[in-house]
Amino acid sequence: DPEKKFNMFVRVEGAYFGEGKEPENFWDSLNRPDIEYHGNCKSYIGEDNLAIVKPVKPAEFIYHTAYPKYGYCTIEENAFSLSAPWDIHSDDANTDFSTSSARWDYGHGIEYRIPEELINNTRSDHNESVHERLIFNEEEERFYKDRPQFIVYDRIYARNEEDGIIPEEQEGENDEWRVAKKAAAQMGENEGIIVILDRERINRKEYERYEELVDVFLGKKENVQNLSNGELVEKIVTKYENNMTGMANVLGEFCSKFCIEGREEMQKMLQARIEEICKQDVKSGLELIDKTIQVFENEVIKEYSNVGIKEYQGMDRGYDSLARQLKIRRKEIIQGISNSKKKQLEELYIQNIIGTEELYKVFLDLEHEMDDKKVDLSDSIDMN
Repeated sequence: DPEKKFNMFVRVEGAYFGEGKEPENFWDSLNRPDIEYHGNCKSYIGEDNLAIVKPVKPAEFIYHTAYPKYGYCTIEENAFSLSAPWDIHSDDANTDFSTSSARWDYGHGIEYRIPEELINNTRSDHNESVHERLIFNEEEERFYKDRPQFIVYDRIYARNEEDGIIPEEQEGENDEWRVAKKAAAQMGENEGIIVILDRERINRKEYERYEELVDVFLGKKENVQNLSNGELVEKIVTKYENNMTGMANVLGEFCSKFCIEGREEMQKMLQARIEEICKQDVKSGLELIDKTIQVFENEVIKEYSNVGIKEYQGMDRGYDSLARQLKIRRKEIIQGISNSKKKQLEELYIQNIIGTEELYKVFLDLEHEMDDKKVDLSDSIDMN
């Protein structure tokens, strides 16, 4: 149901082993006693960020796989090992018995985040959490494997001129749907449970939520949550970037409302609204500029942290240059306030209300205020 918000862990079995060989029984395959990797690698997703690993084979991406996507809604006690808002490349940590003594920094290291921030900081193909594959059952005094609670089917829609947009599984030739149904029928105590990620409907609902935030920010809708303008800017940017990240792996097969052109429109809207607020109330405008600079710079940090210096140098999402533009604008506004106050002081001096020594002293105090960014934005000048 796209109306409901959700979170889950998703594991794409065999994601980095090419096409793989489909087992006769997925439940038996999950529970076989031998293991090569004791770390169970998963991605944490939600309605606003559906970034799931895309199976690969040499030299190209493929969408279908010989294995299903496994879904988890719980974590066993003491099973949590590693996590980061990016692909950890946790190879050695998954083969060593002790993850803490293994090398885990093949990618960009680990960075533990609370669930919401794990999603909000994911800006590459997917995030990664590593859970212990072997779980000890104290009552039965034996180990068992970390088992999924359901099968995840990542629905993609087929588009054609005759039928329009219909779910691929209804066309009859969808290998992933076939594998999902087979695996679900073999899932032991969780037999038959398939959670369908309907990207088309989820994406539409998310865009509605995004538009509601924009309307509140523009004053077109009531601010029921009583959010500040700075909080609204942060929610708008985060909502947009989360959804763009979540659709990155399926853009060839899916027309997302969250796209590069839409991002540019969003950024222009934010700039225009900030200018309006600055004209209405300079103090509120400067506070909003400060918060927006922080939000934009955080997005730059998220992107850089996820992809590294080489990849980042070839990207341009606009936030870096926008943050610099806002800093220049902020300086212009403050300088305008400074010039206005200096003009008022000069008028007082001309009218012999203040003397030369006092004028010089107030000018120095004003310069210090500007340097410290502690500007008195009132219209009058306090001479005491």
